[in-house]
Amino acid sequence: FGAGDFVSLFSLFFDNLSTLLGFAGAIQGLAPGNAVAEEILYERIIPAAGLMLFLGNVYYTWQAIRMTKKFGKPYTAQPYGLNTAGGF
Repeated sequence: FGAGDFVSLFSLFFDNLSTLLGFAGAIQGLAPGNAVAEEILYERIIPAAGLMLFLGNVYYTWQAIRMTKKFGKPYTAQPYGLNTAGGF
């Protein structure tokens, strides 16, 4: 690991965080004051998105490590995250 790896990790984290907050704001804007929509958003959508972002990035990292060991040259994990354009 190098310094660039941690910079990339934080960049990916904050990109996904800002996209997730944008989605949450859009959903709240479409249903202002709707308790059911807020419950679904905060108790199901956001926790599930967080879990899948973590698991997806772990999976791609595992693939890169496996390929590095198999072929003897460094590989980079594919960044896994929320698609801003597709979400809106």
